[in-house]
Amino acid sequence: LNNQGLSLRLDRKKICLIRINLRWPSLVYGLLVMRLVTDLYPR
Repeated sequence: LNNQGLSLRLDRKKICLIRINLRWPSLVYGLLVMRLVTDLYPR
């Protein structure tokens, strides 16, 4: 029972890490686009 609970916890951590890894590229891309837009259209 203890081992099963541990593996479940590890699976949850893996899922969280995968979600973060999927989210990061889109965040970085968004920041780059914002930077480009501010460079192209200075206020």
